[in-house]
Amino acid sequence: MKVNPTNLKQWTWGLISSVTLLGAAAYGGSQKTGGWYGTGAGDASTDPLRQHLADGVQITGGQLDIYANEGYVSTPEGGSVYSWGFSLNTDIQYPGPTIILDQSTTTPVTIVLHNNLPLKCSITFPGMDSVTATGGTPGLLTQEAAPYGGTATYQFLPSRPGTYLYQSGTRPDLETEMGLVGAIIVRPTGFVPGAKNSWKAYPTTETAFDQEFLFLLTEMDPGIHEAAEQVNFQTLDAQLDVATPVMLDLLGYEAPLLAAQATLAAAQASVEAAQAEVAGRSTGFQAHLAGLQAYLTQLQTYKSGLDGDLAAAQAALAGLNTDMAALVTSKAALDAQLALLNSALTGLQAELAAMNTQLGDLNSQLTAANTQLATYQTERVALQAALDGLNAQLATATGLLNGYLADRTALMTQIAGLTADIATQNGELAGLQSVRATMQANLDGLNTLLGQQNTQLGDLQTAHTATVNDIAAQTAQLQQLNLDLAGVMADQAVAQSDLNAALGLQGQYDGDMIGLQTTATDLQNQLTAQNSSLTALNNDLLARQNALPALSQAVLDAQAALDAALLDPNTDQATIDTLTQAVADAQLALDTENTAIAFDQAQIAQVTADIAATNALIDANNAAIAAKQAQLDAVATQIANLQSALATLAANIATTNGQITAASSALATAQSTESTQAAAIAALMAQISDTTAQIASATAALMAQDALISAKQVQIGVTTTALADAQTALTAKETQITNVQAQITTLNGQIVTATADLAAKDAQITSIQGTIASLTSQIASLQTMIAAKQAAIDAKTAEITAKTAEIAAAQALIVAKQAQIDAQQSTINSLMTQIATAATGLTDLQAAINAYAPFVTGLGTKSGLSDAAVAASAAKLTALASAITAFQDSFTTLQTIIGSPTLISGAPAAATATQAAAVAAQGAVSDLQAALQNALAALADSDAAADPGPVGTPTPIIVAAQAADTLAASHTATGEPVYGTPLPSALLAPLTPLPSTPAPQALPAIQAVPLLSPVAASLAQIDTAHHVANYWFINGRCGPDTMMAAGSSALPAQPYDAFPWMHPGQKLLMRVIGAGRDPHPFHHHANHALVIARNGRLLSSDGSTADLGYKVFTTPAYPGETTDGIFTYDGKGLGWDIYGHSAGDALRQGEDPADHGKAFPVILPTEQDQEIGLFYSGSPFFGGGGFLPPNTGGFNPNNGYCFMWHSHAEREIVNNNAFPGGMLTMLVVEPWP
Repeated sequence: MKVNPTNLKQWTWGLISSVTLLGAAAYGGSQKTGGWYGTGAGDASTDPLRQHLADGVQITGGQLDIYANEGYVSTPEGGSVYSWGFSLNTDIQYPGPTIILDQSTTTPVTIVLHNNLPLKCSITFPGMDSVTATGGTPGLLTQEAAPYGGTATYQFLPSRPGTYLYQSGTRPDLETEMGLVGAIIVRPTGFVPGAKNSWKAYPTTETAFDQEFLFLLTEMDPGIHEAAEQVNFQTLDAQLDVATPVMLDLLGYEAPLLAAQATLAAAQASVEAAQAEVAGRSTGFQAHLAGLQAYLTQLQTYKSGLDGDLAAAQAALAGLNTDMAALVTSKAALDAQLALLNSALTGLQAELAAMNTQLGDLNSQLTAANTQLATYQTERVALQAALDGLNAQLATATGLLNGYLADRTALMTQIAGLTADIATQNGELAGLQSVRATMQANLDGLNTLLGQQNTQLGDLQTAHTATVNDIAAQTAQLQQLNLDLAGVMADQAVAQSDLNAALGLQGQYDGDMIGLQTTATDLQNQLTAQNSSLTALNNDLLARQNALPALSQAVLDAQAALDAALLDPNTDQATIDTLTQAVADAQLALDTENTAIAFDQAQIAQVTADIAATNALIDANNAAIAAKQAQLDAVATQIANLQSALATLAANIATTNGQITAASSALATAQSTESTQAAAIAALMAQISDTTAQIASATAALMAQDALISAKQVQIGVTTTALADAQTALTAKETQITNVQAQITTLNGQIVTATADLAAKDAQITSIQGTIASLTSQIASLQTMIAAKQAAIDAKTAEITAKTAEIAAAQALIVAKQAQIDAQQSTINSLMTQIATAATGLTDLQAAINAYAPFVTGLGTKSGLSDAAVAASAAKLTALASAITAFQDSFTTLQTIIGSPTLISGAPAAATATQAAAVAAQGAVSDLQAALQNALAALADSDAAADPGPVGTPTPIIVAAQAADTLAASHTATGEPVYGTPLPSALLAPLTPLPSTPAPQALPAIQAVPLLSPVAASLAQIDTAHHVANYWFINGRCGPDTMMAAGSSALPAQPYDAFPWMHPGQKLLMRVIGAGRDPHPFHHHANHALVIARNGRLLSSDGSTADLGYKVFTTPAYPGETTDGIFTYDGKGLGWDIYGHSAGDALRQGEDPADHGKAFPVILPTEQDQEIGLFYSGSPFFGGGGFLPPNTGGFNPNNGYCFMWHSHAEREIVNNNAFPGGMLTMLVVEPWP
């Protein structure tokens, strides 16, 4: 990990920590500014589609170029981690760009991958149908792009809408961990970004949404990233890479010639390359041996004067060691004195810190008291003003009461006069009404006669009408009976057809029921197995947790022993090292157990989720069984009903035929009766005309009398109204008098209370003034003590400074003496180091040539060689190895003689032996060369019988000695098979020249064929099995970076935020992707979400099919899976008005009206809490300046609310073990404006 100072960020961790406890916090900032994602508010029809998917790439066909790059991603504490990522240019992006496609696309989407990484990579598209890949080389899953500029092309049609993942298909355990992941969104046909009524996740109305956000969840093991970074940069320093394209074998190692169709042509090419290499090496060995022989002469001359120098150097080294011991003893004494001084200083500083803390507390109390005094004084002014206002109101009310009493007397006089007028007018009205009664009696007699005549006429007309209606009814009945007969016969045919269909459907449902019952049995067995697994995991977890106290105690005991040893001046360094190792071992055991516990917990969470999923499947299957049984029952009922209906229809046909005969007879009788009734009606109508004329005359006279009566009644009404108005005015005046009298009484009581409140406030002011005086005195006394303590600290600091200077001087002497010792030791060791240089390469040569054996053996399975050819090749290589061993024996003898003391003394016998050994070694080299040539020639002859195949050979390149060393070391470190490894530099480069001697002639570099990329080879060895994540990401960011604005310049490689936003009542589409290797429980506060789809497969239904959608408070994100859910929020069920309405506010869009206007249940803070910060219901409050409903007081968060969305695994909400962080963000709910 690297720390990038430009990425250091300051965060208010207290905010996030408090919200963690609260679950929801008020959002009081200005709407969507200063980092909030979005542009403004609006109604449901105009609010824009606010989501970071718009920062992705919208394509409807054609070509999209994606680049795989390396770089660094930022972490919230200011660090950066080496990573890989897909992007649209040469910069790294994590995760890769979101690709937005349209289901209606008819032209295949083309993705071209450009690989800028040091190893192969590719792209796979899980969930996409008919993906074709071209270019690059074949891999295990798809075509792969070669390192450093290779390309591969992929094409597909996005046939299904949904949320999908794309990732590298080459070593996904490493490359997805390093960051090669991204998201794909496929819009359903008909989706238009500017038309909100088309916003659906899938082509059903149940998947409509107003906002959408992507949550791509990943994790990071920094150890794997650091290993990849070290491998990459260390290997690039050697400036060596493969010259020709290579492929991956099944183990992930790069190796040429291992194609699926590799045949004898590939094997023959490799043998020819090996022959050329061995020939070159033989020539190189001969030249090098000649150089060694020449160098032997130089070595003898140089060694003759070495003995005296060696003795002097050893004597000087002994003296320097004695001086060093004395210096170390002196420094230890100074260190002890400094420790005592530092201990004393620590005590003084602790006392000073305590005093400063106490001073701060007193100053806080004084500030609070002064603030309270100002408040009391302001309140006293308000109380006095209120008392003066009450006295003024009392004077006004007394004047009103006197006026109201005078008005009441005038109204009572007016009422008496109006009552007398009404009595006179009523007498006149009674005479007029008596005359009218006589006239009414005469008119009533005439009307009675007319009524009798009309009644008789009505009876005749009714009878006549009934007869006519009866004729029409009987005619219609006869027609209807004929129609009914035809209809019943048609119904009979339909019922018989329905019965046949129902019998067929019953057989189909019986077959479906058998299949569902079989599925139920399978699911129950699966659930039993999962419960057994969960029990075993819980037992293992319990056992490990029980072991933790003992392991923790072992750590404490080991640490205590180490601390005691460190405090004991007699403890030697070896004991301290042993105790230190014991502490490390105990801590390792504890950490190992904790890691196992975390692994068990993750497995328990996974199995628990699997059980929940199985139960959900069981419930769904049971529901399907119940539904199918209901269908069977319904079909059985339908069959019975149809059979009964057929019997009834047959009876109805017979009955209808009889009814037709009876109706024809009744129709003839009714037609005769109608003629007689018409004649009687004409005679009676003449009598009624005469009676009607007499009634008209009597009615006119009665109407004239009524006019006189009405005029008199109007006069009485006017007078009565005037009387009622006067009485109403009197009642109102009495009410006014009563109200003013009550107001005067209330004002008198309020004046008494206000006077008492004013006196109480004066007492509070006097008390707080006394508190202020006391605190001021305490502060002055404490400041005097602090000054004295600071003087003592300054004196002790001066002593420490002086002692530190003495220690620094002693340390400088030790460093100088150590430098002398190191120089002398280097002089002593120089000769032996130079002599040993020539021996380093021989073993490497043996290993390199022996490595051809597994290579040829491997060709038997990978290149199509016959078993006999493989066996013959192996036997020839065994003979070749024996020849090499003989050469090595001769060379070892030569090394031994060169390094022996007898050679240094110049003994003639040793010189003769050296010459003989050199001659033997030269002979061994000649024999080796011949053996190599013969073995390789025979190998080529035996392999020539195999079938040829079109496999190319790698192009040989010339490598320098340093590059050859790097390649050989990379193969040795990784344990890979070495195909064509060049010779080490110890056998290619000259020996280091000794002083005052000519350098031997440099040996030429030989031709070699590196068949493996050292970068890829080393990366292939990175251990990804022991994955321990320390960072967890949402859209490539850890909390709280998740809430920074999208595209922030502080996070150049991580452009996507994870900060969802919505209005109340809107539907928010959650697209959740598990893009890592671990499952993550993504928990959303404030409400559940309706899961509508998984892996691009729709679960919810518009009613035409079974609805498999389900609601969750935690969305599980399994590796490689996607989940789409609909989240809503309307504040329903809280019991108080979350929107902060004032009196008269209108209900706004998306709000639940049940709690409109209800007060927030506030616990008002204490005075001390107000000095620190406002706290409501036990949690910090971060609201704006609006007010709560009346009579509540305090401040109200009326600009919106934040709800925490996070992983429900506690381990995943930290950043490198620092809380809070990881998979943590907020949902912002802003009220409609």
